[in-house]
Amino acid sequence: MPTFQFTSERTLLIRFPGGMNLSNHQRVRAAFETLLTWDATLIRNLHPAYASLLIEFDPNQIKRETFIEKVWAALMNS
Repeated sequence: MPTFQFTSERTLLIRFPGGMNLSNHQRVRAAFETLLTWDATLIRNLHPAYASLLIEFDPNQIKRETFIEKVWAALMNS
């Protein structure tokens, strides 16, 4: 299961356990592709790595708690 951590008021870090491996990289790519389809006014930038994804979002558009719920649901459905 991925872990979620707000690293600022406008960034959410998703980490996939197990470190750098092909499986995690595929999870990051799938999450990245899913979030790319979201409204550009909500997500400002995506920063993928091998086993994590940093999401920069607009806190004026959505509350942090609501955002993490939407991201979690999107990841579970992708």
